Amino acid sequence: MLIIDGPRSNSAGFSSGVSPWAYLLDQGPLIVHYLQLAVWPTPLVLDYGEPTLRTLGEVWPAAAAVLVLLVATLIAWFRVPAIAFLGSWFFITLAPTSSLLPIATEVGAERRMYLPLMAVLSAILVAGARLLQTISEPGTRRVVTMSAAGTVCAVFGSLTLVRNSEYATGLSIWQTVVDRRPTGRAHYYLGRELRAVGRRDDAIAQYRLALDTSPDAHYAMGFEFAADGRHQEAVESYQDFIRLRPLDGNVPRAYNNLGRSLMALGRHQEAAAAFRETLARKPSDKDATAGLADSLFAMQRWAEAVTAYSDYLRIAPADPAALFGMGLALARLARYEEARDAFASVVNQQPTNVAAHVNLASALANTGQLGESVREFRRAMELEPDPEAKRGLEQAIAELLSAH
Repeated sequence: MLIIDGPRSNSAGFSSGVSPWAYLLDQGPLIVHYLQLAVWPTPLVLDYGEPTLRTLGEVWPAAAAVLVLLVATLIAWFRVPAIAFLGSWFFITLAPTSSLLPIATEVGAERRMYLPLMAVLSAILVAGARLLQTISEPGTRRVVTMSAAGTVCAVFGSLTLVRNSEYATGLSIWQTVVDRRPTGRAHYYLGRELRAVGRRDDAIAQYRLALDTSPDAHYAMGFEFAADGRHQEAVESYQDFIRLRPLDGNVPRAYNNLGRSLMALGRHQEAAAAFRETLARKPSDKDATAGLADSLFAMQRWAEAVTAYSDYLRIAPADPAALFGMGLALARLARYEEARDAFASVVNQQPTNVAAHVNLASALANTGQLGESVREFRRAMELEPDPEAKRGLEQAIAELLSAH
């Protein structure tokens, strides 16, 4: 009732994108599974994945079992109220997460049994106590009780140690999920863990297994395709991720990465649009602002490029690459004094940058500072290793001196 008017983002509630009926069909098998784990808690699963589309024909045995328990609980109120109380406790405490109210991000979770488990264990303990009372000899009853309690503690303690060992690393725990409940999300997270330990090929194999059901896998594959220079495939992967998860927190970064791959393909106008999508979601994003400036420069939209580079330099002051790009754009606009200052800043930071010296020399020449221009050309000659390029610089100096 608390979330009817205000669903928890898009993760839970009747407007979460999962229908109550579809969610309810998933719950029958899960409730039966929870009851089995209440008696024998293994194998346990960290993540049960997202809701899936099932038919009543697929789940009817488990659904019938749950319905029988529910009806038995109702009848018990007229015959054995104590048992009815335990049954009601079980269903009422489980109902908010495991009935009609969809939780779009997680179809099931073992932690949902924490409160219902109290009823199950109470019933087991009461039944055990009643059974022990049938042993008339107190000494024998005491021995049986202690032996049973010790055995249960030893067995379940051992299971706990085994389960704790599965949590030793992210890789080991996600491997257990894939082994026991192989959903797309499980394959994706196992891929992430494999990638983190340097097993890239194995990680990509897991991402591929996740593509049909896990949008995050499309994002991961886009990154891997781009790393391999397969930018067309990267573009398609990022676009698939954005289409499938338009509200995801990674969408701004996906647009930025999409822009970089589009730039690599020479599709500069589309790249600029992608970078603008990032900035619409994350104003002043450093990478997207730089990408937008570079794409505008590539389209020879010099004035817009200068504005974008200026925006970027407010975020990352004195970045030499941005200063160099802005200097080139300013030179194209014949704003030579501003171009000179930009190239001078680059030279101050990177005194061995030949291209910065050459462009500074050209800007100085265009502002009438011929002596300073010749000095920069000569400095560029000293740094330039290519003989052919050296001859070009010598010619530029000769032309300046003859003009002077």
